[in-house]
Amino acid sequence: MVKTKEVRNSSISHLNQVSNPSLDELLVKNGCNRKSSLTLYVPRKVKIDEILEQNPPDFKYHRDCFVYILHLIFSIPSKRKNSLDNSNEYTLINGKLLQKRIHDYKKYITYLRDFGIIVRSPNYIPGKKSYGYKFTNQYNSAIVSIEITKWTLIKSIQKNNGQINNSKTEDLKFLRSWYDENLKVDFISGKRHLRQEYKKDLKKDLKSTPGQRYNTRLVPFLKIHDNNYSFHVDNKGYRLHTNLTQLKSSLRKYTKYNGKDLYAVDIVNCQPLLSVSLLERGGLIKNKIHQKIINSNITESELSNLVSEIENEPDVIEFKKIVSSGKFYECFGATLVEKNLIKKSSQKEIRDEAKDITFFTFFSPNTSIAYNEAIEIFKVSFPNVYKVFSFIKKGRNKHNSLAIALQRLEAELVLLKACKILHILKPRAPIFTIHDSIITTKENVELVKLILSVVLEKQIGISPNLKVEKWA
Repeated sequence: MVKTKEVRNSSISHLNQVSNPSLDELLVKNGCNRKSSLTLYVPRKVKIDEILEQNPPDFKYHRDCFVYILHLIFSIPSKRKNSLDNSNEYTLINGKLLQKRIHDYKKYITYLRDFGIIVRSPNYIPGKKSYGYKFTNQYNSAIVSIEITKWTLIKSIQKNNGQINNSKTEDLKFLRSWYDENLKVDFISGKRHLRQEYKKDLKKDLKSTPGQRYNTRLVPFLKIHDNNYSFHVDNKGYRLHTNLTQLKSSLRKYTKYNGKDLYAVDIVNCQPLLSVSLLERGGLIKNKIHQKIINSNITESELSNLVSEIENEPDVIEFKKIVSSGKFYECFGATLVEKNLIKKSSQKEIRDEAKDITFFTFFSPNTSIAYNEAIEIFKVSFPNVYKVFSFIKKGRNKHNSLAIALQRLEAELVLLKACKILHILKPRAPIFTIHDSIITTKENVELVKLILSVVLEKQIGISPNLKVEKWA
């Protein structure tokens, strides 16, 4: 029988060789520091070293590749909520992307399936829908941390896969410095909270199993506990993604910095507020909106001419007035209630539903209006606002153009302007962000509010409404 140590050493000697020093240098230059190990997360019941020792695969393999595949099943949905198949609890994993990191990944998948560790979904659609994977009941359990040491795999995980913008990530290194050993979580209380959520989920009819949801929520929390930080800017909306952006909101209260409570300064009605910059010619120029729109079907002059035509129309003025009040979702929600599209409920439920409908109106394809009455009501209420938004989204598969433009504007104003000013004025003030929120300690809240207000009013032309929330 092969011993665990021998299994690992033989596989490492065969596969864990750095064959391209120049690539190593390039990765290090782009922020991929060489690591002797990397922490991943797998179910506690999957004792991979014992399994491989007792049941050696019939192909050349590396134990760390098994660990990485197992890790993906929980880590992917912890970062992208839509990565779970809507009809069940499977995690969708793109085979082509996986193959770039593990050339013969299919052999690893087959081994894990044959051994009864994972199950593959049956509804694969070539070119459209990836296979999904989940753990069997026998092995589905709370996750634990496990280290991998295979540098070529670690290097591939760190390597820019086209979704990460290295230069913009580098621009925010002053924010990265706050992700250190002083950022701590109350791990015991947080896990207790997740166990309570797990028990609630057991009583519900859920598309994903309670165990899957529990582990998906636990991954970002456990990463902070392990000081295993992620920090990168995406290559579409230029948004910053960190452990905190992935963290379930109800877990934030268990997070402190240097023993101090954290406070979030949120921009109220952020997306409608930012969209005002699209409705004034001056706003287009000041914020260089044409550089933020990825739609090749429209030109800068066409958008500028359209905005010049509508910027003083009554509905546009009314839209900006409501947005400046900080009550856009409430006001639009009242209209939707009046039209019987939202059932009368609590103000919070009306606001939340109106917010969802607003986002769908902003970011769905223009053709959605044909079957969505709520979008039609938005169009009737604000016809010229809708005209600009639909113009930016015109063309096949271009409906994300508006969302990306607003995300890029948000990132520029919050990260590159407000946070950078705050860092210059008070370099010792801890700063974290969750997209349209800046998080800091109590003594810095008023300064954050002041800087955000000045930046947004200067760039958008409207004084923002800001909400302060204590994470406790």
